[in-house]
Amino acid sequence: MADDGYRASFYRELRTTRSMKDMPRFGHSDSFASLFDSGSDGQTDYILGLLFAAVFILVLFVLWGILLLIFKCLGQKRVGFLSGSAFASPKDSKKPIIIRSVFLLSAFLILIFSGLSVTRGLNNIYNTVDTLIDSSREINKLMADADAVSATLESAGKNTRDTRDLLVTKLETGFCSGVSDLRNQTGIDFDATIAQILEHLKTLDDFHEDDFSELQSGLETVGAGVDDVDQYANDRQKEVSAWPKLLIIIPSVLFCTLFSLGAVLAWAKKDFKKYQCFLSYGVLPFFALFSILYFVLAALIVMLASTNADFCSGGEAVSPDGTFFDILTVKGFTEDDMTYRLVKFYVDTCKEGDLPVLFLGEYEEDLDAAFTTLQNLKFDIGNTTLARLEEICQEDIGPLNVLLTSLSSEITLLLAFAKSAIDLLACRRLAPIYTNTFYTGTCKYSIEGVSWAFTSFLLIAIFSFTMIMFRSSWLVSSNGMEYHDAENDYLGDEAVEVEYVDKDTKKEKEVEKFPDEELMEQDISMSC
Repeated sequence: MADDGYRASFYRELRTTRSMKDMPRFGHSDSFASLFDSGSDGQTDYILGLLFAAVFILVLFVLWGILLLIFKCLGQKRVGFLSGSAFASPKDSKKPIIIRSVFLLSAFLILIFSGLSVTRGLNNIYNTVDTLIDSSREINKLMADADAVSATLESAGKNTRDTRDLLVTKLETGFCSGVSDLRNQTGIDFDATIAQILEHLKTLDDFHEDDFSELQSGLETVGAGVDDVDQYANDRQKEVSAWPKLLIIIPSVLFCTLFSLGAVLAWAKKDFKKYQCFLSYGVLPFFALFSILYFVLAALIVMLASTNADFCSGGEAVSPDGTFFDILTVKGFTEDDMTYRLVKFYVDTCKEGDLPVLFLGEYEEDLDAAFTTLQNLKFDIGNTTLARLEEICQEDIGPLNVLLTSLSSEITLLLAFAKSAIDLLACRRLAPIYTNTFYTGTCKYSIEGVSWAFTSFLLIAIFSFTMIMFRSSWLVSSNGMEYHDAENDYLGDEAVEVEYVDKDTKKEKEVEKFPDEELMEQDISMSC
């Protein structure tokens, strides 16, 4: 069974997996198996390690948000356009051009990464879910069939044992015991054939009743784990329908289109005040919520991506195989347990010697040998003819012949079930399902999907905050006079008549200025 023409695939770690695995944990555990160690501090330690990257992202968001609020409160005279006010710059200034270019580039990149989060992120996650569902259903069917066959073999073995015991008793009490020269009279060595039958029937012993009970227990444990995977995959399938794609694409396209149009109109000096007011007071608050949402999503997904990477690079094998062995160890299984041996065989390239159900092959050989010797005795009796043999032995051979026929039929049935069990548990049947589920599904599609989703969401959040910071881009610049802020030598903040510098003439001019408190309100509201 170990050498059935199949060799399991070898796991190759992706660079993406290594990158997410190397996320800083600040001394905390990165062992995925720690999640199953509920009886100690290992679980808490692992979760704390995952939280650091998420907390860093959220701290970045909070600090940036506070900075934007500070800029808003400082007003135009101290921070210029960063307060959200219109550019106050001469015609030849490059500042509005640069800021609007960055603004439009940010909008374009939001669209790009929104698309990538779907095509490279969500689509890979969908592929993972589909793979898990298909594999779990296939392996569940195999496990159920194998469990049913194993139970049938155990039950049929008990029934066959009764027939075997009757036949052994019949043969041991003597076959034609009153005839000393049976071989000479029949030309057949019945004693040798009967000795072979007794040897092979006794080899069957209890028909591996204990082995089948242990196998069923192992299959039930593995099946329970597969059920959990199937339930998880089905839950995720409900969550990853078409609507998440729309929730990413539609808002991104809508916001970026509206803001880009506003920036282009302002760049072209088209002063549509109502549209500017709509963007500033109608769209911007929702866009801010949109940006915050992506920061939160990035923080959550980075934990998921790190967990995925830990699963795919666990244990001494630095692979999902190693993770499974670590989980079994944490859950208290030893190398002598059938569950551990089943998992080890199918995930460890199906090596000879690790075969947990080796008894099935031996059982098949013993059944086949017993069946052959029974058929030999029936053949010998048939060659002599039942009537002739009864005449020689002076006893009724009919009951013996019935036992031979009955036991032969029962052993034939056991042989068929044993071959079915061997076929169901063959490496070529189960190992490909394992490698497809975890090597391809979890450690290729999934890790690539969550990594792309994390990267895309984080960049969308960053570019969104960049657009919020440069929201002056959709406001038409003021006249050619530039206000004397910290950048342009502000000359006084008490007088109503304030000096400005005309950068075209490089001469100071006096123009009427609103008081400071009114200037603070002149930012965006003047356009509305």
